[in-house]
Amino acid sequence: MRRFIRYLYEYEQEKKMRNVGFVKVEQDVDQCVIHVHGKGFRMEENAQGLRAYLFWNTEDKCIGIPQGVTEVPGPAVNWQLCYTPEDVGKKENYDLVNGIILKDVNGHWYAAVWNDDVVNVCRMEMWKMEEDSVQGEETECKKGLAQDEETECKKGLAQDEETECKKELAQDEEPECKKELAQDEEPECKKETLQDEESESGKLEDDLEKEACLGGKVRKIQRKDMVCLPRCEWRHANNSFLIHGYYNYHHLILTVRDGRLKLGVPGVYHPQEEKAAESFGFPEFIPAEELDLKLTDEEKNDREKFGYWCRDIRGSHDCVEPQKR
Repeated sequence: MRRFIRYLYEYEQEKKMRNVGFVKVEQDVDQCVIHVHGKGFRMEENAQGLRAYLFWNTEDKCIGIPQGVTEVPGPAVNWQLCYTPEDVGKKENYDLVNGIILKDVNGHWYAAVWNDDVVNVCRMEMWKMEEDSVQGEETECKKGLAQDEETECKKGLAQDEETECKKELAQDEEPECKKELAQDEEPECKKETLQDEESESGKLEDDLEKEACLGGKVRKIQRKDMVCLPRCEWRHANNSFLIHGYYNYHHLILTVRDGRLKLGVPGVYHPQEEKAAESFGFPEFIPAEELDLKLTDEEKNDREKFGYWCRDIRGSHDCVEPQKR
């Protein structure tokens, strides 16, 4: 593991203006933790949390990728960012990261740089997925989906064959049963058969009703509510695509579809957005009209096809139930 400390400065263009704290970095091959300790941030009446970006240099550009928002400076900040290769767009970007940028709503910039490069943090450009990378991710995603569909298909065929087999056996056994049973026992046999069939039918209806109920469950959550999920799923809170959707529409969702727990990021459907969603691990789009949700004007987009980009996650279906306060 690589450990180091770097000073945090306020910047104007390429110039360091004053020191406002330091960051402590603990970097491993599959995870990096940045501890931000700062004070002396500019405080104004409309002060909000600082927007955080990881960045790297490419030629004369500073490329940034959003990583969430810190607590509101008071005026000190003690904040921790934990990210993985999945949280920086693509795995190749993980080793390129060269520092962290903090920006407030009034345009004040703060940054810590890992090396001695001169960086114009105030002219940061947002990272965009390259077309060939998107196609590669899309192919891999489709390959995975195809495998899942093949498994489901085989499972369905096996179930169909089992049902057909049982049906044929029942047909073969029925004449034999009638032959062996005495005439006075035959009405009793039919009575028991009808009772069994009614019981099975009722059980099937109950199962279908339960499954339909699960398919309709949905809960609107805040990013902080992801603590109800298993710890292994908390890393998605720093996913750049999730952060982008969350700060545009101020919520996320948890839903159960076909018996699977899903995390949903609000957004609109169009081909370019679909590629971005897939590349960040959210391949499934569920239109908002399919979900029983009450949304404010700030939480939706009535001008385009609005819905949720979703991914399967681990966790209890109880997470979808509204939490008691």
